[in-house]
Amino acid sequence: MELNDSIKTIKGIGDKTASAFARLGIETVNDLLLNYPRTYVTYEDPVDISDLQAGSRQSVRAVVNSRAEVRKVHGLTIVILYAKDFSGTIKLTWFNCPFLRNFFHIGQEFVFVGNVAYKGGMMTMTQPEYYTDDKYGELTHVWQPVYTVTPGITSKTIQKAVRGAEEAIDRLEDYLHDNVLDEYHIMGIQKAIHSIHFPQDEQKLKWAVKRMAFDEFYSFISNLHRIKDDNVYAENTCIINCDEEVRTFIENLRFRLTGAQMNAVRDMLDDMRSEHVMNRLVQGDVGSGKTIVAAAGLYAVAASGYQGVIMAPTEVLAVQHYKELSSLFEPYGISVGLLTGSMTAKEKREMYSRIKNMDVQVVVGTHALIQDKVEYGRLALVVT
Repeated sequence: MELNDSIKTIKGIGDKTASAFARLGIETVNDLLLNYPRTYVTYEDPVDISDLQAGSRQSVRAVVNSRAEVRKVHGLTIVILYAKDFSGTIKLTWFNCPFLRNFFHIGQEFVFVGNVAYKGGMMTMTQPEYYTDDKYGELTHVWQPVYTVTPGITSKTIQKAVRGAEEAIDRLEDYLHDNVLDEYHIMGIQKAIHSIHFPQDEQKLKWAVKRMAFDEFYSFISNLHRIKDDNVYAENTCIINCDEEVRTFIENLRFRLTGAQMNAVRDMLDDMRSEHVMNRLVQGDVGSGKTIVAAAGLYAVAASGYQGVIMAPTEVLAVQHYKELSSLFEPYGISVGLLTGSMTAKEKREMYSRIKNMDVQVVVGTHALIQDKVEYGRLALVVT
């Protein structure tokens, strides 16, 4: 089996299942192996019904002591079953699983696994998994991957498919040399992919996740360098040269900038008055003052007669930035505008007009800022 082979080469995957996999962006064996679990679950030793804790995922070994009752409620088929052990009784409920009517029989023993709740004076599980004692023993204390799913594909379907493609893991080529792996104490790609899908223990899973995180950062930084290289000779058509104005702005703040913040501002101003387009990443922990550095850049742009934009990932954060920047820039006559997806059509039209006509020098918002309807006046700086 080769990495570029269709997933239909995996035993048990036909055209219908392959189409469902395609909705997850999985078409080849390589796509499947690089589709990582979103989380993991473990199957712990069963507890007595009387020891179950509401609000947690637990296992219980119990004997079926009722016939499966099937009800129709608001178009849903509900199967209700009761099971007991020496310490009590538990109510088990499944939705849209009518086949369970004939599956369970009084006297059978199963291990039921699910989220426990306390309702109607007794412990309950909704949509629990169920296993024979031998089958559950195979799962106990083993980390089980849980994948993102789509209609027609369950997490267990993906688990089975990955198991069927396990041999192809050995064909993955590592772009990192052994000396790099040793220097950063990270797994080789083959061991990491295997541990991601088939973790033997928590420690090996952590090592595998560390390798995946390394790859993501490496890809991110490589792309930043590529963008920077592409922009090295891109002409800066918005020369910003107002160091004195920015110095006054900073001196009038209610607090002093740290040395690191001042260094970031100086580097930014050097780029903004250079002949080439600026592309910088400001890095820092939460609360380290990245926003005030961005504010200094936005002030420089507005003071030079240009327009600046700052895009936040959520509307709550956008509103917060809008209020903060409005307060900072009001004494200097710099107008700040807000544009978000929740605004009414009329509010958006008015803001579109103000942005286009340069009635606002700094625009704050969400992804609404990059819609086709938004036309900027003299846009010189974008902060995301």
